[in-house]
Amino acid sequence: MSLRVLRTVMAAAALLAFTPLASAQTREKEAVGFVLTAQIESIDAAAKTLTLKGANGEGGVYVVNDKTTIMNANKKIAFGDLRKGWRLAVNGDKSSGKNVATYMEVVETDTK
Repeated sequence: MSLRVLRTVMAAAALLAFTPLASAQTREKEAVGFVLTAQIESIDAAAKTLTLKGANGEGGVYVVNDKTTIMNANKKIAFGDLRKGWRLAVNGDKSSGKNVATYMEVVETDTK
């Protein structure tokens, strides 16, 4: 085998060996510290917080920020569109001792 062919084969082998390392990207893992379905008991628009109460006693105060996605059916809505009595499915995590909602979806708007 000629030296030129040997170099080509070695270069190709090295390229294939290191391709997964070169293409690997770090991906930020989404932290979900809580998941609950609960009814809105109160809304504090100034503090951007909701007090929620679940069927099994879970709930509390949840912070909404600019990164929180709020959906009603297939439409994104604003924090100000939420109403007391609505039921929400909420995902989020704990940050600095607070429950921070990352995703909220309205599951029921009937305020009987």
